[in-house]
Amino acid sequence: MKKIVGILALILILIIMPNMVSAVSYSDTVRVGLFYGSNAKGEFTLTSDDGFELGYYNGRVFVDFYYTDADTIKVSTSESMAYHIKVLSVDNIADAVDLMYSYGDQAFIYTNGSNIEVWYGSFENENDAFWEMDNQGIDGTVVSSVSNKVVVSSNNKKLLIMDTTKNGAGVVPDNGIISVNGQKFRGGVDLKRISGENITLVNVLKLDDYLYGVISREMSPSWPKEALKAQAVCARNYAVRHYNHHNSMGFDVCNTTCCQVYSGITAEGQGSYAPVDETSGELLFYKEELCNTVYSSSIGERTASVEYVWGTPYPYLVSVSNEYEDTDNVYNGKWTKTLTKARATEIMNSKNYNIGNVTDIKVTKYSDDGHVVELTVYGTNGNKVFYRDNCRAVFPECTYSTAFKITNGGYTDIPTVKVSDGNKSATKEVDTISVITADGTIQTVSKDTVYTTNGYQQTAYSVTETGGSSDVFTFIGEGWGHSVGMSQYGAKGMAEAGFDYEDILTHYYTGTHLECAF
Repeated sequence: MKKIVGILALILILIIMPNMVSAVSYSDTVRVGLFYGSNAKGEFTLTSDDGFELGYYNGRVFVDFYYTDADTIKVSTSESMAYHIKVLSVDNIADAVDLMYSYGDQAFIYTNGSNIEVWYGSFENENDAFWEMDNQGIDGTVVSSVSNKVVVSSNNKKLLIMDTTKNGAGVVPDNGIISVNGQKFRGGVDLKRISGENITLVNVLKLDDYLYGVISREMSPSWPKEALKAQAVCARNYAVRHYNHHNSMGFDVCNTTCCQVYSGITAEGQGSYAPVDETSGELLFYKEELCNTVYSSSIGERTASVEYVWGTPYPYLVSVSNEYEDTDNVYNGKWTKTLTKARATEIMNSKNYNIGNVTDIKVTKYSDDGHVVELTVYGTNGNKVFYRDNCRAVFPECTYSTAFKITNGGYTDIPTVKVSDGNKSATKEVDTISVITADGTIQTVSKDTVYTTNGYQQTAYSVTETGGSSDVFTFIGEGWGHSVGMSQYGAKGMAEAGFDYEDILTHYYTGTHLECAF
């Protein structure tokens, strides 16, 4: 009997195992850096319609001290009078708050995240503090503020001094919306002196609240909802995979293109909410691996396999068709840029590639999916070879992606069109297409104009040649970004064609599936 039970248990485990992704614990709270590094500030003004809870953040968890009904508070690194009377050390915050209230408006909480104390008054020097202590009959000691502090006050009344050596001061609006120097955000803020004199301000909020402000910056809220839902899942995956990415600065992700663009409530649109809400808790996985759901604005005919861009292969980031992207009509979908030999030399010198005067630039290797994986710059003193995504980065003013070709001097512009045999379609250059003319003969398009029509409108395509100087390189390419993963314009096209967000995600991320993870 025991043996049968054991076999049944084993069978049950094997059945459950493929779906055990949800057994991994993922936090639904994200820490977003808003002001940090050179953008950290010595003072912030915070406002809320319904007051604030004051305390500190222990990681992602807010530890509540007490509530203030002040609608505006100031957070700063300094105070005009830095001597105080320490009334007493207490064992817990409840006792400290009771004691603080018993001493009236001049008392406030001081803590370093471990010790909790009640301090009283603010004085210019020790003598003034001792005099006040004697005059008021206060049993305490005179102390001076620590250097690594954050001071929270309202109308010149101190509410909290936090020694941020261990934890930062936490401020959470009672109604869930806080204004930081006039800009509105959901959630609370964590304020800490990470380095130097200024305050690093981190927005701590629920993941979906964060996504409301992300997807409307990464996609237009007016786009089809299924495309926006795909974007919501991608952005959620990205955030969760990058928890603690900027841990040395006290947060998970920043608010710039380094991570994902985020500017709070001001960026939200009516189209921001349903795509996030309808995918709430969903993450994209390859087997049991949380996917790295990178994406680009536009890509062109095919996405790039990640190994040709960043070197490390992922089984779900391989080249796939991007046929639903309207590359011809999207911003920077197709581009032609020029670069003089003199400017190329200037750029190479600025990056300390000492090859002398640039004499030629050539694509010396393409990947199977048509992206540049090796670019050679020739000079009078030697050559420099660039690989993978560096082929795009070396001359960024001319290369918006790695899907490009280079000509020196004049070049031939050959437009492309999509053709179909009734079963499948392909993109071809027009001078490789054979057409039946009005007199019934078959000929290949050369430099003559060819016309296409959908029955309502007609478009003309023709091969053209341009003249040019041998001192000028012309870069002709398509797509904007690294070309790996989802094309945002391609997702838009798929949604317009009737595909849902799961279709879009599983197309661009091969072999993946959705899981509700929290």
